[in-house]
Amino acid sequence: MKIYLASQSVYKIQIMQKFFAEVISVSHQADETINTLNDPEFESRRLAKDKVLSIIESIDCSPKDILIGVDQVGYFDGGFLEKPGTIENQKRQLAQLSNKEVSFYTSIYVSSKDQTIKKLITDCTLVKFKKLSDKLIDNYVKKENASDCAGGFKVESLGPILMEYVNMRDPYALQGLPIMQLITLLEEVGISPI
Repeated sequence: MKIYLASQSVYKIQIMQKFFAEVISVSHQADETINTLNDPEFESRRLAKDKVLSIIESIDCSPKDILIGVDQVGYFDGGFLEKPGTIENQKRQLAQLSNKEVSFYTSIYVSSKDQTIKKLITDCTLVKFKKLSDKLIDNYVKKENASDCAGGFKVESLGPILMEYVNMRDPYALQGLPIMQLITLLEEVGISPI
């Protein structure tokens, strides 16, 4: 049984490859536009599922091969977070997060090619940011370009400098892939990392 990850994210691929040697990364065609009329958990779940559904017909694989879609949505003060894209936007986003709590909803959708297996879970991680001075933000951004990450920080690197606390169930969830929960889902269908 092969595992296909509907993502080109370097971060997600690296996490998967720590635990599963045979992971095939596939570019998805899902529209990742967030519908701000929906709640963040719903959007995270919808996007994870849409990523798998966008590749299910185009992949030439066994009916029992496993397809995985993952999506993370950040939410605070009644609004959604996006990837900053530029250093200047990263600074602005971090300034907005100063002294705020942010919820990160990360969903995983697991399906077999023939769709006899369908599993969907969501993890919620809560991050409280410190009161971030302009100097701290400038120093952080000089050391770490995280403009490709929602929130403009990397928890796996220097991001904890910016945080007061993190409430999480899975240490990998904030990196975009709650691996402990994914391992449990895969073990239920007979796939183990060891």
